Amino acid sequence: MRKSVRLLALAFLLAPGGVASAISVTPAPSGSPGPSLFQVENKAFAQGNWEAGIWIPVSGTPSNLKAQADVAWSSGVSKEFVLTLDAALTTLSFSIGGVSLSSPYSGGAHQALQLAGRTTVNAQTTASSVVLSNLELDGMPISGGLSGSGGGWVSGWLESPDLLDGYVLTGTATLTWSGAVPRNSNLAFHFYGARVVPEPGTLALVTVGFVGLAAGVRRRRS
Repeated sequence: MRKSVRLLALAFLLAPGGVASAISVTPAPSGSPGPSLFQVENKAFAQGNWEAGIWIPVSGTPSNLKAQADVAWSSGVSKEFVLTLDAALTTLSFSIGGVSLSSPYSGGAHQALQLAGRTTVNAQTTASSVVLSNLELDGMPISGGLSGSGGGWVSGWLESPDLLDGYVLTGTATLTWSGAVPRNSNLAFHFYGARVVPEPGTLALVTVGFVGLAAGVRRRRS
C-alpha cells in the first residue's frame, strides 16, 4: 500500500481537488545536528581512513562506530545512495556508489530523520558544496532536497509516521570542491534518526551541547 508522507511544518502543495502534488524536506532552524539514535556519515576524503560510516550511540556516547567503508569521491561526480531500516527495526544499512555497509540496530522506532551537510572554505579549499537531490521515501518522490556551500552546516527534517515500521530513503549525493579536497568531516553529509523533531527551544539547547561536545573531542585529539 502506498505510504502517505507528512513533512513537519510544511503545507502540502495541493493540486485541484485537494490532492498533494509535492512534498519537501523542512529546513532546520539550526544547521548543527544533535544527539540521535544513529548517524550515517559520508565524507569526501579521510586521509587513508574510511569515508562512509554508521554510528550507533551507546549510553549517550555518540562515538561508537559500528561499520565503515572506503568510498572514492571526485569533485562534482554524483553518487546514488540508499539508506534502509528493515521492517523488523534490527538492521540499518547504507549503500553508495556500489559500496555497502550495515549494522545491527536496537534504537527502536522513530518518525524523524535529519539530513545534514557540512562544507568548508579556507586557504587550501577555496570553495565546497554538498547537495542531496532526487530524494524518495519508500518510492515516493520528495521535492527539493538539501544544499549547502560556503562553510558551516545546513540541515533539514523529514518526519512521517511511516518511518515507524522501517523505510527506504534513496537519492543522489554530490560533493564539489575547488583547490585541495577537504579532509575528514569538513565536507560531508549525514543522516540522523530521531524519535521526533525537537521543539525549537530544545533544538537550540541541543545545538549548544553538540558544539561543546565537538570542541571537547577536538581538544582530546590535539
